[in-house]
Amino acid sequence: MAKELDEQQAAEVASIRERIKDLIERAFAKGKPAYFLAQLGNELSDQDRKTLEHLTGTKVARFVMDNFDYEVGRTGQHENILYLVAPHGNGAIRPELAPRYNGRFWAAFKIPLDAGEQRFINLETFEFGPDATAIAAQDAQVREISPDFLPRGGEVPTSEEILKRIAGWLEAQKLDQAAFLIQRRKRHRGQDDLLSALINALDKDQLKRVSLPLDVIQTLGTTKRD
Repeated sequence: MAKELDEQQAAEVASIRERIKDLIERAFAKGKPAYFLAQLGNELSDQDRKTLEHLTGTKVARFVMDNFDYEVGRTGQHENILYLVAPHGNGAIRPELAPRYNGRFWAAFKIPLDAGEQRFINLETFEFGPDATAIAAQDAQVREISPDFLPRGGEVPTSEEILKRIAGWLEAQKLDQAAFLIQRRKRHRGQDDLLSALINALDKDQLKRVSLPLDVIQTLGTTKRD
């Protein structure tokens, strides 16, 4: 049941709705055939998202589906990835999904780099941190992720920005993208999903503080599945 709002709260929700509308319209103005609701949630400010959830009792995705007339599509292996269909598009055409990278590998490019720090990544385990020696393992390569490919300080990059930086880094390192996709590393699937959920749940202040989550990464990487 919808929460009853006073005049000021209703005005706040209306303002956030206008900002959501602007984000959607700007995405479609660029000619995109679809706009993923997860991306919308990332691009909306943390304050707007928290206020909306507090006042309406619903997540951003549900609020959009309840308050806008866009056609909603589903894709992904479990049909759980939601997107809005562009008004000028064909609803029967499913948008191409962006590459789904290993969760730890994705986190290495999403967590901001502190000033004066370096970041290295183990290409086998995907553990990363400022000390190449600490994450080295037998027969595994360790490569540096230069600051050019990483967010800094309080920056919270969009999914599109992370994808572009990963693509640029892979090209610079002459590495095959397929080796870093979830589909190619099925033994890590459960851990990847968990780590991705943890990373995406952090707000920009939390991401800034969590610069070296090696304990979490090590735990997820070594957990045995039944």
